[in-house]
Amino acid sequence: MRGVSKSIQKKGNLQKRSVYLTFGALVGYTLVTWVDLSQDSPLEASRDAVHLETRFVVALLVGFGLVGLSEIYTCMQWMCKHWAFLATDTIEKKVDYCRLCFKQQYCIVNLGAAVAFFLGGLVFNKFALRGVAIVGACDALIVIVLLVLYIKLDETVKTRMGRAGADSSDHVEAIDPVKATDSMQANIVDSMMADDSMKSTDSIKVLIVDAIKADVSKKATDSTKARTGREHSPNLHEGEVPKKVPWIGWLIAVTFGFEAASIGVLLSIGPLFWFDNFELDVFYIGLLMSLGEFVGFVETFCELNSHVVNIKRWLFPNPWALIILLGVIGVCDLTYMSLSFWPVAVAQIIMQGCNGMCVSLLTEIQGSIIDADHYQYVAGVSQVVRRVGNVGMAALAPIMYMVHPGLPFLIAGILTLVWMVVLSMAFVRRRKEIEQQVAEKWGIESDQFARVKARRSFIAGECEAATIMQQFQPQEPQEQQEQQDQQQQQ
Repeated sequence: MRGVSKSIQKKGNLQKRSVYLTFGALVGYTLVTWVDLSQDSPLEASRDAVHLETRFVVALLVGFGLVGLSEIYTCMQWMCKHWAFLATDTIEKKVDYCRLCFKQQYCIVNLGAAVAFFLGGLVFNKFALRGVAIVGACDALIVIVLLVLYIKLDETVKTRMGRAGADSSDHVEAIDPVKATDSMQANIVDSMMADDSMKSTDSIKVLIVDAIKADVSKKATDSTKARTGREHSPNLHEGEVPKKVPWIGWLIAVTFGFEAASIGVLLSIGPLFWFDNFELDVFYIGLLMSLGEFVGFVETFCELNSHVVNIKRWLFPNPWALIILLGVIGVCDLTYMSLSFWPVAVAQIIMQGCNGMCVSLLTEIQGSIIDADHYQYVAGVSQVVRRVGNVGMAALAPIMYMVHPGLPFLIAGILTLVWMVVLSMAFVRRRKEIEQQVAEKWGIESDQFARVKARRSFIAGECEAATIMQQFQPQEPQEQQEQQDQQQQQ
């Protein structure tokens, strides 16, 4: 129950932090409204330069910064990870629940972005910047009220969980992380026995299944020793399994930055691009961007259906779906160089839709292969990298736009395509690394194991590798000596 209480405490801190940052967004919208109301005329779309006093410029920057900070926190999805590990009791359920939570939240984010772009264009066209800021302030105020109500209602849940834990402390057995992997190993065995692709590799299948089953008795002995404290590593707490963020997890975090480069350019000069080159009205610019986000919403909403997910995984198993999305985003960026209305309009809608799917998939992969203790830190790093790519390209885009209207998109597209190639090579290397390590532990040739795992997704491979490698930890010198002595006696 100590671990559950700690998780509840963390969840409570996350709830309060959500209220504080949403209040910051409310302050940001208020500052923007004050700046607009302080001018002689409303701040609206115009080809004429607008001159503002220094204090108003600073207020605008602070206001936009507070709103952006609140949005960053929303994208981290820490609450999803904590709820997944509180609401489930097995590793498979935690991973599946994490995926579902991430998809549900980002599906709602896409829907909210579509509504925001549509309302933004409509309100800005009628009431200029002050109207958009007032609508944003009202939205932030509603969110604060809902969060406060949620926290108050959740207090009763936490109290009940605490009482239940105190009453049943004598009957609660600490979860053994080694036992927690039994069900995952069973799933591995079942999936391998039912896999049609393995019908011609029965000998390999028997070796793998026997290797897993033969380790059960050893796990039971080691688990008992760890619980009684007679033999366990001095660097770990009792019953604790060492956790480590795989190097591919950090590359996925960096991918957030390259994925955000195209959207940073679009949000920075996209409205200017349409207004300057095609004289498009602000309302239609907002409608066009809303359509792109709505396409992303439809795509992520469809992925909530298990049949759609199974079809997608069969056609494009992870991580190749991510590679394809990055490639599509890069090609859409290059389309802006044509300066033709319909090709660019279609490319923008596709790019925004793929961006929604890409962020959702990145978050899903990251949340599925990184444990809860490290996820907060890695998710924070991912969002920092994402904002660096977003803000960096957004700052450079106006400068490049003066050279050629399509140049910022060209640079963003090249960066995305180059990183797509780098990430593809990294995934291939990681796959071979896992195959070699696990195959060596099972005593199977790496190329044979690769054929067996040909259709295994990236997430499943990472989870299986982490589970299996925990069961084959290197033996201590003392244990090796004891085994040698026993063999000599026999």
